[in-house]
Amino acid sequence: MGVWEEVKLKTLISDMGDGGTPTTKEPSNFGGDIAWAVVDDVVSKIKSTKESLTEKGYKKCSAKKWPIGSIILTTGATIGKVGIAEIELCTKQGITGLIANKFANPSFLKFWFEYNTNQLLRFAQGTTFKEIRPRTLGNLRVKIPVPYTNESFAEQTAIAAILSKVDEVLEATKTSIKAAEKLKKALMQNMLTGKLKPDGTWRSEQEFQETKIGLLPKSWNVKTVKDISTQVTDGEHTTPERSESGYHLLSARNVKNSYLDLSNVDYVQEKELKRIQKRCNPEHGDILISCSGTIGNVCIVPMGTNAGMVRSAALVKLNKDKIEPEYAELVLQSFNLQNQMKVSVASSVQGNIFQGAIKKLRIPYPTSKDERNLITGKINVFKNLITEKQTKIQTLQCLKKALMQNLLTGKVRLPDQFIAQFENELEVTNTITTTK
Repeated sequence: MGVWEEVKLKTLISDMGDGGTPTTKEPSNFGGDIAWAVVDDVVSKIKSTKESLTEKGYKKCSAKKWPIGSIILTTGATIGKVGIAEIELCTKQGITGLIANKFANPSFLKFWFEYNTNQLLRFAQGTTFKEIRPRTLGNLRVKIPVPYTNESFAEQTAIAAILSKVDEVLEATKTSIKAAEKLKKALMQNMLTGKLKPDGTWRSEQEFQETKIGLLPKSWNVKTVKDISTQVTDGEHTTPERSESGYHLLSARNVKNSYLDLSNVDYVQEKELKRIQKRCNPEHGDILISCSGTIGNVCIVPMGTNAGMVRSAALVKLNKDKIEPEYAELVLQSFNLQNQMKVSVASSVQGNIFQGAIKKLRIPYPTSKDERNLITGKINVFKNLITEKQTKIQTLQCLKKALMQNLLTGKVRLPDQFIAQFENELEVTNTITTTK
């Protein structure tokens, strides 16, 4: 088993170049048959693009057609998104195409770029916006096994195969989450408006009445958030004294739908926490709403929380004799309530939703606690499924990160017997190519 060495990227590439953009003043440049990739199109496997060029548009810009198997890398305003072209395409400016030569596996290089995004950012230049030019890109040093040999290609291919399998499971899990979210959304729309009963039957037209928020069952009421809560407030208004560690200081970015995201959270010391909590103390069963930046994310404060808040998040302390946290979370995430929040934001000069507007939000309210619980139980089947799959994604992402750290640096080597099967595949490929 040979050693790993560092080589310049350009020694592994047979062609490389930036993209181009024809003038948008001529609509006839767009909408043709030539796939034209923009930043949002650059995913692991690029199978389609949102936009396309006509032959005229293609000829009037510096874009180049890249064949199937090319590496497509964002190198302009957004740096480091990378994928493999599964269709022939050209790219917008700031998106570089690369064709690997016979010594490099394209998928291996794709994962290398993914793992080394920080290195790309270090070499980016520019004042208005950062970019990394093809010449600079070509001089980056890539660590690979036994350079310029069939053995190197086989080991690269084996590594890429393992990482690709993890990606495949990740994509399949993300797809299943989207399907579950679609079903959950449909169920919420029908059950939280009373159209669909918890037993699975539909209410007739005669069972509805007109209300301030549309048709609702005659056995339901309309309540405001103020009606079903003991306190509605937002977080600390003065700038808290943050620290490197200590207690969580929550903001809007931490409030996601149905969960708290603590991957990027600030901290305060105990003395500062106690000061902040005099105004706003989130406790288990309370409701958090993001009210600045991303507006309208809703989650229940989880058990064991001892945290402070800043004003970009709002806190609703529920009257639990009137409403259950699980039902309140779902109804505040529903289309009707989200639309009410959007209207409130639109009327705000600063683009926020304030506690006064939150208190006035109107919610559809089944008067029967049993019905509320049955509705929550039906919808939470999908919520729990989504949570389970999101946990799986986090586990897979950690696995992929660990594999990349070890396999793309040569710290861990794959068994010769495993690599050998890719040497055989390479021989078959070469035979087919030679015959052609």
